Amino acid sequence: MKNIADSTTLNQLMIAKRQTLSSLYNLTGLLAGLIFLLLESGVHLNEKSLYFTKALPFSKKDIINSERLFYLTLALILFELYVFIIIPMLVLITSRLITAMIIVISAHFFFLGIFQMLRFIYSCLHHRWGRRIYRLILIIVFYFHFVDIRYKIDSYIANKPINLLAIMMISMIVGIALFLISWSMQKDLNLYMRSEYKFIPACSHSVYLLALIRTRFFKIVCILVAVLSFYCHFVIKDNEGLNFLLPFLSLIFLYYGNTTLSLRRMFTHYRIKPLYELSWLTLFICIAGIPSLFVGIMTHHNVQVFLYGFNLSLSALILGILLPKRISNMNELITSIVIILLMMIYLLANTYVLCAILMILWIIAYYTLKEATQ
Repeated sequence: MKNIADSTTLNQLMIAKRQTLSSLYNLTGLLAGLIFLLLESGVHLNEKSLYFTKALPFSKKDIINSERLFYLTLALILFELYVFIIIPMLVLITSRLITAMIIVISAHFFFLGIFQMLRFIYSCLHHRWGRRIYRLILIIVFYFHFVDIRYKIDSYIANKPINLLAIMMISMIVGIALFLISWSMQKDLNLYMRSEYKFIPACSHSVYLLALIRTRFFKIVCILVAVLSFYCHFVIKDNEGLNFLLPFLSLIFLYYGNTTLSLRRMFTHYRIKPLYELSWLTLFICIAGIPSLFVGIMTHHNVQVFLYGFNLSLSALILGILLPKRISNMNELITSIVIILLMMIYLLANTYVLCAILMILWIIAYYTLKEATQ
């Protein structure tokens, strides 16, 4: 837009600006949803914290407000990373400092409104399965919004003769209204006890496999990847999307360290050596990467997608052992942020660099398992 602004008509330039501004608010709403899912799955009080929260001599209203402010602070810290990215893009919309500041402020209000409304709806669902279904529905809605719906909204707004300031004001008013409504209506804490595991009888000699498949996270990741892969292949006929989705199976290794934390010190009594354990885990990583290997060879005729997923699996395994969720609830949030950063870094690497990283990660994983077992 900046390069061709002098060669286009004013009407075409306004269409492009409206579309860019609409895209900014669309991505802000999506980011609010993703941060909500990240915080709700990774940040919550453990048993001791929950007990002290209930036992403290404060009113329920004060505790609710403190909990909401804590989550809003964490959400805003993550959102500011996105703001730093979009600030250079504002020159495509306006060259005036005041207008740019209004865009940034309205984006903050829009983000807070969406985020707080999602948390309010979540607090109204008291049953464990209701909250799981709610998170699943949000993930599906955000996915379809990201790949299809937001483009239709951007196109619709771009072709309407709406002033840019009107779009900003509408977004700000919507954000403020959602925030005030959800803040005033929330009456319950988002605090509850939940089971992390599903009982599976010991039908196999491999404790490693059971440590992977008995977590709720394993089932959620497998179901989501399977449903979205089916949609990409059979509905929209987009096999390139599979190259992006299938490596997410590597996230199932994120909770391996947390699951085996109590049992790990008994491994020496069972004569389970770190090299033997890592060999089994490497086999499971290869099995989980078979779909990525097949799709990568069919679409790009190389194994880069498989190596990408393999490196993510080893990284998730190492982070899960070094930062187990059971020790601190903040470990899960830190691990999730690091995994997202590693995903972006690995995407920039070619096949040879991924192979080198794989060997380094394998050695690190061995010494990490060795130290954790002692």
